[in-house]
Amino acid sequence: MCDDKCYKNRRTESLRSGVRQCGYCKSTTIHLDTLAFNGIFYIFALIYNMKNMHELKIETRAQVFSYAELPASLQALVQRAKEQVQNSYSPYSHFAVGAALLLDNGEILTGSNQENAAYPSGLCAERTVLFYAHANRPGIGMRALAIAGYTNGSYVDDPISPCGSCRQVMAEFEQTSNHPMQVLLCGAREVYLFESARDLLPYSFLKESLLSER
Repeated sequence: MCDDKCYKNRRTESLRSGVRQCGYCKSTTIHLDTLAFNGIFYIFALIYNMKNMHELKIETRAQVFSYAELPASLQALVQRAKEQVQNSYSPYSHFAVGAALLLDNGEILTGSNQENAAYPSGLCAERTVLFYAHANRPGIGMRALAIAGYTNGSYVDDPISPCGSCRQVMAEFEQTSNHPMQVLLCGAREVYLFESARDLLPYSFLKESLLSER
């Protein structure tokens, strides 16, 4: 508590802080009325922000099939993806992946993961076949992509999912095809069928993202 001499000579800081400090003895007094005002201001600011906050809901749907339940054309695609694991070069992960791509003209192209001692230099099966298709069949749309995994002497039980980089490339080439590209994730017992590559990457970075508004 300041004495009379201190009281006469004290200087205070701004009331906004809710704290007064005596410039003579450096004693500090907290003013509850100012703190209450700041608290009310904070509550109103919080309510205002809540009113302007909104929520985005993302739903991803896939159909689940047994191999026998798939249409014949998609059965053939899955089979080609499974066969392609034999061409995988995966001496480091020992996880072979095969991919088969159905084009709009009915042709099926295949690819497998290719690893490298410098790990980033390798490439996933999905991008291997997608890049090959676009380089050698330019202008032909991509209709469906099947992906299968193989490790420890057998196909994986549960369907495997593409990495983020592959999803990004899939979304890009789906856009160049001007129609959805089905994606089939293949397990030993079940196949997940997505009607569009965008279902696997809702907020993909596409060419429109590069166009800045002027």
